[in-house]
Amino acid sequence: MESNTNIKRNEKIFNSLFDIAADEAFKEEMDALPSCEELNNMYPRTKSLDKKVYAVINKELNALKRKRALRTLAKVAAVLCIIVVASAGALISIEASRNFILNFIIDICP
Repeated sequence: MESNTNIKRNEKIFNSLFDIAADEAFKEEMDALPSCEELNNMYPRTKSLDKKVYAVINKELNALKRKRALRTLAKVAAVLCIIVVASAGALISIEASRNFILNFIIDICP
């Protein structure tokens, strides 16, 4: 039983040391990278790159606007269909309006 607890304790110690070593290695790697200012000096922005980036952003925004407009249009169309069906049901349920509608349709069709 003691060997099992020793193994678990040794694994916990190893995992803790491994986590600390990984954190230290990550910090060293991040410190070795150049800063944002150094990168801007090494690779200056060009107008053509800015133009391409803005074109991509605008293209995505336009696609998003189209998608929103289609969703809104679909919702409006669904509401209108519900209103038409409900009003048609109300008109057909009354005998006088049903006769008027049927006579109107018969008069239209030769």
